[in-house]
Amino acid sequence: MKVCIVGTGNQGTGMAGLLAQESDCEELVLIDISIEKALKAENLVRSLGERCKCTVIKVYQGDASDQDQISNLANGVDLIFNGIYAQFNYPLMRACLAIGAHYVDLRSNVCAGPGVPYNETIDAQLDMDEEFKSAGITACPCLGLSPGWANMIANYMIEEMDSIDSVIFRNIDWMDSTEIIAPIAPRNVFYLWLGPPYPTRIINGEPVKVDLLESEEEYEFPAPAGKQKVYTFTQDPDIILVSKFSKKPIPYIEAKMGICMGGMEMKDVWLKAISEQTAKHTGAENMFDLFGESLKYNTNFKEFFDSGILKNGMLAAAVEVTGKKNGMAIRHTAFHAATMLESMKHIPWAAHNVYGTLGSICIEMILMLCRNEYKKYGVINVAELYTEKEKWDKRIAARGITLTEKITKGNSLF
Repeated sequence: MKVCIVGTGNQGTGMAGLLAQESDCEELVLIDISIEKALKAENLVRSLGERCKCTVIKVYQGDASDQDQISNLANGVDLIFNGIYAQFNYPLMRACLAIGAHYVDLRSNVCAGPGVPYNETIDAQLDMDEEFKSAGITACPCLGLSPGWANMIANYMIEEMDSIDSVIFRNIDWMDSTEIIAPIAPRNVFYLWLGPPYPTRIINGEPVKVDLLESEEEYEFPAPAGKQKVYTFTQDPDIILVSKFSKKPIPYIEAKMGICMGGMEMKDVWLKAISEQTAKHTGAENMFDLFGESLKYNTNFKEFFDSGILKNGMLAAAVEVTGKKNGMAIRHTAFHAATMLESMKHIPWAAHNVYGTLGSICIEMILMLCRNEYKKYGVINVAELYTEKEKWDKRIAARGITLTEKITKGNSLF
């Protein structure tokens, strides 16, 4: 297999590490706007030593928004993996159509609005379904943890019930650290909650604005994360992907997440970083990049671990569906959790926040596409994969991810 990875931050470098350990990985093409970042990714992959089966690794400086440039650099690969922002989904999918390669990314935006053009939405991606079918290739948007696994499991639970009252996605990235660390691109620690257009939930099929601070909720995640506060996303495709695929009305859909580090919950991290940077700078062009400067960022999380800054961590997703079956009220909750120590067994430099996203349905689907084991063409809504949930469960559990489910029944639930 030959795979092009666009964006060599935490997720892109982690995916390169996972693929390089596959015996049939012939070639990796690493592209980043920063050649230094791409070269660092190559060095981390090669640091796998004998575990690295891929002998050909090509590194290029490239602009993900330039469809023609990416098409030229990636020509001949089986698949393009987009490890960066939703603004690059559309041009990279066009590049895949130009060269006949499959496509996978980790997230999209919910809907067009102030600061969010239509081409950056999941609708724009789904609109290319017929083009991908005609080309005999497959695109899988939003194929991480949440969105991704979370949508598949939500649809499985929805189909088990007669009627639905609510679907709520909750995620936590918990770190036992002495400093504040960026588990994702630093700007996204702010952009995903404070960016345009505003925190959103779906009520009776329509997007509704949510007050960010009023959305705060304390939720019990699996140990060691435990009780943590989560907040509603501003642009989360989970709430759209499920509503688009489900044949049943869903009155209420919401997605929340928290990132806890340095002994602080999410809100305190925002305030600390914002206060630090606004005191230093005025008139900055991109405030989210600016705020991110207060967070430590490194694609090599092992350095944080070895220095004692990071002691433990967990990325966990909880999907809760409430509804009724045979007149009985049901709350069905499913959990997906990856710990730091388990994650580093698979990618030595990448902690829970990378492996928990990639080491599940994402890597398994990429391998199936590259090996021609997945035969459906077009743009896939990940929610529809629920029909083969047992197969996915086995593949995911084999990679060290903990999967649990809890069902509570009783008319006194609501």
